Amino acid sequence: MWTRRKTLMSRRRNLAAAALATAILLLAGFAQAGQVKVPKGYDQPCGFRNYYAEREKPAPLLDHPLRHPSITRGPDGVYYLTGTAGMESLKEPGAIDFDNSPHIMVWKSQDLENWTPLGTVFDIAAWSGREKLDMPWWRYPTVKPGLAFGPLVRGIHAPEIHYLKDNFWIVFSINGQGVGLLKSTSGKAEGPYTLLSPSSLNRHGASVVRPLIHEGGSPSLFQDDDGKIYLLWGRGLIAPLNEDMTAIAEAPRQLLCQTDGQIPDFPRTVGQRGFHLFKADGKYRLTAENISYRDQYAASDVFVASSDSLFGPYGQRRWMIPHAGETTVFKGPDGALYASYCGNDEESAFVDRAGIVPLKWDTEKPEQSRVESKFPRIAAGVHTERGAWHELLPVTPYGMRDVTCILAPDGFFYYSGSNTDSHFAGRLAVFRSKDLVNWEEITVMKLDDLPWLSKESVAARKKSSAAKKGGGLDDKFMDCEVHFIKGTFYFIYALYEMKSAALAPASDGKAHHGVRYMRSVSGKIEGPWEDMGMLGASQGSFFEDNDGQVYVCAGRFGLGKMRADMSGGRDGDLRQVLPADGSHAFTDVGAYLRKINGKYAYFSCGYANGWWHESPPPLGDDGISSYNFSYMVAAEPFGPYGRARMAVDYGGHGGIFQDAQGRWWAAFFGCEGARDFRRHWWCPPGVVPLEVFEKNGELIIRVAAELPPDFKAALDKKRAELKTEP
Repeated sequence: MWTRRKTLMSRRRNLAAAALATAILLLAGFAQAGQVKVPKGYDQPCGFRNYYAEREKPAPLLDHPLRHPSITRGPDGVYYLTGTAGMESLKEPGAIDFDNSPHIMVWKSQDLENWTPLGTVFDIAAWSGREKLDMPWWRYPTVKPGLAFGPLVRGIHAPEIHYLKDNFWIVFSINGQGVGLLKSTSGKAEGPYTLLSPSSLNRHGASVVRPLIHEGGSPSLFQDDDGKIYLLWGRGLIAPLNEDMTAIAEAPRQLLCQTDGQIPDFPRTVGQRGFHLFKADGKYRLTAENISYRDQYAASDVFVASSDSLFGPYGQRRWMIPHAGETTVFKGPDGALYASYCGNDEESAFVDRAGIVPLKWDTEKPEQSRVESKFPRIAAGVHTERGAWHELLPVTPYGMRDVTCILAPDGFFYYSGSNTDSHFAGRLAVFRSKDLVNWEEITVMKLDDLPWLSKESVAARKKSSAAKKGGGLDDKFMDCEVHFIKGTFYFIYALYEMKSAALAPASDGKAHHGVRYMRSVSGKIEGPWEDMGMLGASQGSFFEDNDGQVYVCAGRFGLGKMRADMSGGRDGDLRQVLPADGSHAFTDVGAYLRKINGKYAYFSCGYANGWWHESPPPLGDDGISSYNFSYMVAAEPFGPYGRARMAVDYGGHGGIFQDAQGRWWAAFFGCEGARDFRRHWWCPPGVVPLEVFEKNGELIIRVAAELPPDFKAALDKKRAELKTEP
């Protein structure tokens, strides 16, 4: 028995009022409780939004297993919901079966918050006698399409409810092997319903009811401005229905979209299944579910493409809702667009439950897209991903990339990274905290104080950065990593090579761009610091093993050992680290090594579309371009390593670390090429708790679903300190 759980919307029922604006807040479920006091400088990190504004994660609409949720609004202003209803498996106790559900269930709601069941409105198991014999397309269990040796199944799949022609209709399929259409005989959503399908005579002269379509699943209906109704099914097929809705009136066409510009023939369709069509802002909007490969795991995302014409061609598809499965789009009482969704992969905030997200209109700049790019997508600050991202606060509001964090023996966490923001111009900053919430900024080193860099070079770097819009990187400490090794602090950092011919050499007459490292003489973060020279690694990182051996990671260039006294750079050549089975792994710069449960985990990062460090990365492949970090596991530092797995989706070049209680965390900075659609935030760094466990002999590292109570309490207190009354 499934009990209804409290949703985000129900937590805000006390905000309900007659005013339309309040109704909108209730519908969206993302109302802000008060103004947020913004610390000085916190309103302009990287030129983007206030990162202390409240964000939300939607909750399930009801606690009943439901996939492919469909929502429509009736003439009375009431919303109606249906979908693939799960049932308790007869073969696996405790499991939910979505392949053999014989019935269609409907719920209704006045406010998209409280849902009342209307019960079962159609049940294929209830058909009996002659009627059952006349339904050959669902009479017997069959294997699902594409699974030649899969189990036999028979169930209703992906029903959608629509209000068209002054009546309610439900279109559905039987495990993707035929499409049927139901019409309410009462004009009400609860039915009863009758099956509308073409009829023909069998060899015995008896009337046999056929499906509207013999192959294909995930059907949908669309009514154009002229009143004509179309059926969509399969992989983007469309055809008009005849006047009595009993058959298609024309040969089907396939709705195609513009390719991504990098691979000439891909993608030709918006998605793989669950096509849904609606019209908004004067254009036809076609959505579909697509299984997207994003750095070692498959995500069930929704994409959208637009066209001036019903039959296309549709423009380049864009990422609309991550982890959403199939969707339907509808208007709320405020006239804004909302979308139904169901978490359908391991990184989703919730799985196999129906949810709603608000949509907004997004317009990408010409340099971000080669096509017309005003399209609807999930509203910023709404998180459909696994984890409590909506509750986090940034370490600092200023731009910091390529981040890492450690817990030092003095009881402080130290957080460092590329000091990209102009706030850090000419200095290396680190942040320290006792609770991972309240952070103190410390200047460790200034460009002027580097003993190896000449005054002429310092001046040239400052001048070059000052001349660039937004400030360049020539005077910034980049790829900074703080470590505590052999009783003292070490800092790895880089000064990027200047392209300007005005670059003056260092004190020894050499240019000295690249990665260097320094050591605290006092054993304290305040220094003083001694220069240890060039590291001979790209975006290097240190790891000290239990036997005292220190390793240096150099991204895609490999792993090496340091000398015992940590002087003079690495000891010997680097050895490349890749999965032993030859499978793909993102080994961009930003690699590091950790020891977890006696095993070595080698982390690295990369864009999900395979592009390195393009700003912005090419958004030709759907605008995903998420910058993630993943890991491989081995019994020895140099391997052999197993296949790569996702650690933190959208986490950018980040790093994991352990607290005093033994809990694991990830430092991240939320880099993503889709810019304002970045899932967490853009550039300002943060920390998120992880789950680390073993499953079937494999080490699993992923973002935790909930925050530790002590961390959540500290965040709530911090957020309360930043708020004022409305």
